[in-house]
Amino acid sequence: MYRSQEERGTEIMVDYTDEATLQKLYVDERLTVKQMAARFYCAENTVIWWMKRYGIPRRQKGKGSGRKAKRFICAGKEALTVRQIAERAGICESTVRQRLARGLDPEELLRGPQKRGRRKGWSPRQR
Repeated sequence: MYRSQEERGTEIMVDYTDEATLQKLYVDERLTVKQMAARFYCAENTVIWWMKRYGIPRRQKGKGSGRKAKRFICAGKEALTVRQIAERAGICESTVRQRLARGLDPEELLRGPQKRGRRKGWSPRQR
């Protein structure tokens, strides 16, 4: 049993080895392992060990609930997701994200790959 501080500033005893407490804090209140460890005054690995012992499944790392919010990009009069732009342009989603991050207009992506011609004055080397 370790100490934990309530919002009122009073100290109470909280048991991090109690399955119900871990379940309540992690699943119901959606605290992170780091927040729970701070509340219990113990290491994060200790909290993880007890969660594994009781079979409490871990959430995926990342922000929020693990579901990514769809990002809509205006292309002309339409609002499209990255996936929709990738499907229409015939390229992968990561390429769309990279090009949008570089400042490329979504409409340019939808036009498809640019044809690359030979530069003027260029010729293959003659042997």
